[in-house]
Amino acid sequence: MAPFLPAVADLRNLAPVKTVVLTPSARRRRAVAVTVAGLALAAGSAWGSDDAFPFGPFHMFATSGRPTGAVRVATLVATDEHGAERELDPADVGLRRAELEGHYRQFRQQPALLAALASAYERRHHEHLQALRLEQTVRPVVNGRVQRRVEHQVVATWEQ
Repeated sequence: MAPFLPAVADLRNLAPVKTVVLTPSARRRRAVAVTVAGLALAAGSAWGSDDAFPFGPFHMFATSGRPTGAVRVATLVATDEHGAERELDPADVGLRRAELEGHYRQFRQQPALLAALASAYERRHHEHLQALRLEQTVRPVVNGRVQRRVEHQVVATWEQ
């Protein structure tokens, strides 16, 4: 395996760096571009939203969470033909976890929507599901430490 840093002999054999001198008009264009980008960043930080990223704040990374509260995670629980239950990864049905969490209201109002997820699972894995349950797993956090107690809240259930 090659070393991470080049050998000193390799550094001595490098060609000298060529200095490029900008013309006055090129320096003005560069200064205008930097000023416009700086103003866009300042305006986006003051009045922007996540949609304006990278010129607006990306709130998910611009704020910190509370040290005490709860971490809530979407969990799919499948029941196979033999009655055995197991957790599914959202990718097993072609979704990301945030996509499940963003549609809690629709799943509560129309639990039959879970049938589409069961069908997607069957197409991907060639395994029939008898039931599918969407749960919200809640883990309490106290003073920045996740507690051992875990609560499962059922959001919606579909059975064939």
